[in-house]
Amino acid sequence: MSFDPMFYVEQMKNWMLLTLFIVFGAFSCEQRDPEPERNDMVYKDLQKELDLINKTLQEAEAEYETRAADLKTVVPQTGQIKSYEKKLFESQNKLDRLRQQKQYFEITLEQRSLYVRSRYAESFKKDGREWPDKKEIEDFQNAQKLQREKIKWDKNKGVVKDVPRGTKSKEEQKLEQ
Repeated sequence: MSFDPMFYVEQMKNWMLLTLFIVFGAFSCEQRDPEPERNDMVYKDLQKELDLINKTLQEAEAEYETRAADLKTVVPQTGQIKSYEKKLFESQNKLDRLRQQKQYFEITLEQRSLYVRSRYAESFKKDGREWPDKKEIEDFQNAQKLQREKIKWDKNKGVVKDVPRGTKSKEEQKLEQ
């Protein structure tokens, strides 16, 4: 049995590489995200809403332009002009409302971005709160759910969820089964 010094050198090289890999891996975990809002569920949801508003706004602008063009082609003294003016006025109101919503979501996104950055920086402190905050996300989702559901009050039944005609609510489906 002979002594092979290269065997031990190769083993030491492997151990040193493994140690370096672990050390670099441990230090790289502390790297901060330059844009933490990309990982925030609330920010993502607001971004989706803004994208939806932008799409709807483009459609409304196209609708307004076609209604304005239709108004110019109306034959005078046929009674159609009032109808076309009303449609143009409604289209203008819809366009204004969508522009306001777009501005609202842009401002809200900016505020949320600043808030997320401050909370993210706070989470790195020793006594900082965890980020993302699960309770905050749950509260936001509950608020969104309540805003999106169509709820009405019936004096006999209490709170009733408004469902499209021809369909039944979940409560009615459960009662039938």
